[in-house]
Amino acid sequence: MDTSLIILGVALIIILYIVFFYMTAKDSLADRLDLGSAQTPILATSLTKPESAKYSYEMWLYVYGTKESGGNYIFYRNGTDATKKNIGLKFTSTVPSLTLEYTKTTMTDTSTVKTLVPIQITDNLPLQSWVHIIISVDNSYIDIYMNGKLVKSVKDSIDTPSALNDVTFGVSKTYLAKFTRTAAPIDPQTAWNSYLSGNGENPIKKYTGDYNLALSFKKSDKDTDAWTYNILGGQ
Repeated sequence: MDTSLIILGVALIIILYIVFFYMTAKDSLADRLDLGSAQTPILATSLTKPESAKYSYEMWLYVYGTKESGGNYIFYRNGTDATKKNIGLKFTSTVPSLTLEYTKTTMTDTSTVKTLVPIQITDNLPLQSWVHIIISVDNSYIDIYMNGKLVKSVKDSIDTPSALNDVTFGVSKTYLAKFTRTAAPIDPQTAWNSYLSGNGENPIKKYTGDYNLALSFKKSDKDTDAWTYNILGGQ
């Protein structure tokens, strides 16, 4: 075989690998955050392909408290109104519900209208429990996964994010873990596998639920020692 063809083939494989790695690179936005206080925004310049029309956000949420009224943003891209925002995730404590909001632009003969469109993910968000959420956008297709399962699928003209749109956090009584962004949509199998991998905390809870494991040691029917393991607190 011609040596030049071998070299060309190897070079092509390397190029394809680099392109694939770049297209599917995962940006770690936050490993652990308490949104009970203001957090520093993630600059758009630190994101891989921030202006891409294909992307996905993945996170674990733990709502540990509620406010008496109003909606609390988990995160959004640069603004909470339709003139600025690309996409945002909002928690409403009065239901409690979780809603995705995105901006779409409608062209008319005389004007351009930007509208903020809500998608209710759930109207029964579990409180004080870890919930896995994935938002996957493939141009005009929006898929939302909750705990590994596809719960919403919408086709609409969602606005493409600007390269200047930072990722901003709202203030709410919520813990955020393993918050990432990928410059590519996520398929159902990947979403399920990601959910099964957990949030990095207690792996036993996946099989036992929110329980305490208590052991008591006795001698002659009298307690000599006791040991308790708290299973609550993570997948």
